[in-house]
Amino acid sequence: MSSNPEKRHSLERSLQVALGGLVLLAMLALALTGIVAVRDLAKDYVTTRLEHDAEALVAMLEPREKRFLHAVPPIYNQPYSGHYFIIRFDDGSLLRSRSLWDTVFSVEQTDPGENSIDMVDGPQEQQLLMRTATYRKQQQAFTLAIAEDIGTFRTMMQWLLWLAIGVVIITLLLFLLIQKHLLRRGFRRLDLVREDVRSIARGEKESLRTDVPTEITPLVTDFNQLLTGWRGYLARSRHAAGNLAHALKTPLSLILQQGRKHDDQYLVKQAERMRDLIDRELNRARIAGSALAGRRFRPATDIAELADVIRQLHRDRQLDLQLVIDAEDQLPLDQQDMLELVGNLLENAAKWARHRIRLTLGTGDGMRLVIEDDGPGINRDSRSLILTRGTRLDESEEGHGIGLSIVQEIIELYDGSIDLGESDELGGLRVTVELPLPG
Repeated sequence: MSSNPEKRHSLERSLQVALGGLVLLAMLALALTGIVAVRDLAKDYVTTRLEHDAEALVAMLEPREKRFLHAVPPIYNQPYSGHYFIIRFDDGSLLRSRSLWDTVFSVEQTDPGENSIDMVDGPQEQQLLMRTATYRKQQQAFTLAIAEDIGTFRTMMQWLLWLAIGVVIITLLLFLLIQKHLLRRGFRRLDLVREDVRSIARGEKESLRTDVPTEITPLVTDFNQLLTGWRGYLARSRHAAGNLAHALKTPLSLILQQGRKHDDQYLVKQAERMRDLIDRELNRARIAGSALAGRRFRPATDIAELADVIRQLHRDRQLDLQLVIDAEDQLPLDQQDMLELVGNLLENAAKWARHRIRLTLGTGDGMRLVIEDDGPGINRDSRSLILTRGTRLDESEEGHGIGLSIVQEIIELYDGSIDLGESDELGGLRVTVELPLPG
């Protein structure tokens, strides 16, 4: 039994086995039917000829004198010619053809008017078809057994059988080759649908093509409807999360004001925690991840636009933001997720950098993003804490410690990794992100 699931569940293989088996059975049935029909026809022909020869011998026979009135056909006088007869009279005496030479057959007497057809072994390993019948002439009863060698015919029948088997095998192989070609040709249209699925995963298309074989049209239609519904569900979820977050921020701000006004630190702490949770879920709602791809990420264009925004936000500091991008025009990653990822990292670098930031992006087995700055950096013991939600290393800076934690969530959704280290050239923090690229 094959251990390969593709072979076990291959529709093409199943059709080949099923149709091939049916064709093989049909052709074998036709071949055997034809051979049997030819055999029966030949047997009837030989039997009819034996009957005619027997009637001719009976007409020439003088039963009282136990001799023929005329000479029998020469074939019956030639030794072992393959044509023989024996006449058995009531008194047990025999009249044999000279072609039998010294061979004697046992002749069973039958009722007058009846006859029997049997296969018997003849001289020199001949295979004889023998007709036996009892006659009455001139008030004398006698039994005539007349036989003919059909060994040549049976050899021809065996050859014909092997020929039929060979023709069946060759025809079956030819049929399977033609069938395979036709199936591959038909399934080639399914390959286009599979390519559409991959294009959807890469963000290049939004639905499957509909000019497909009738048999899979319902599947394509249902898939497109599911895809449309899921996109709508994702958009509604993002929109609802945003609305809810914004709706809660106003009363939450009032609670914070009241807590600070009455110097209720417990109330302030809980309100700030609620605000962090709202920001967290709002950002999570914006992450599509690999579950449903949207527009594809364009590294050069998208990162350049982000860099321009960062420069404008920090134009008073005149940051030197250097971009080194060595990647394809488009990558099979969700654009919005990548903008969220790179944007948070650049914003964090811009917050701490003195003058220089360098972003390097390259692709190989996956996407590798490195962002470095010339800021104060982070000591080794604090690097693991910076990715924890709500943790800030400098309370004087604005923010709530959620930027890098959102980055962490995006990376986890894409089964990637993040590493915090020290930039050898710039001296500040170096953030390295590696994401696998979908196939």
